[in-house]
Amino acid sequence: MSLIESKFIYPNPLNPAGLEIELKDDAEVTLTLLDAQGNTTLKVFENKMLPHGRHEIDFPKIEKSTNYCYYRLIAVSPLGKWEETKRLPQYEAKFGEK
Repeated sequence: MSLIESKFIYPNPLNPAGLEIELKDDAEVTLTLLDAQGNTTLKVFENKMLPHGRHEIDFPKIEKSTNYCYYRLIAVSPLGKWEETKRLPQYEAKFGEK
């Protein structure tokens, strides 16, 4: 059983892109956006304490020229440490456009 389940949320005209996560336990969560080489380009938040349950995390508005390719999600709780790095859909690089 995983400590956390995540699902990418596509942007729409009313909401920015983001993640939907389900925590099985209270956890300190870090969410980072990475470039194609795996370098950290933006920390959305670091070691933020979140209670167990479902959470929607909005990504900040991203400019057209920014090229985020991956996100890394880390959660630490008494149940253990969980880490996931996933590729963002290609559509992602332009979700700051109007």
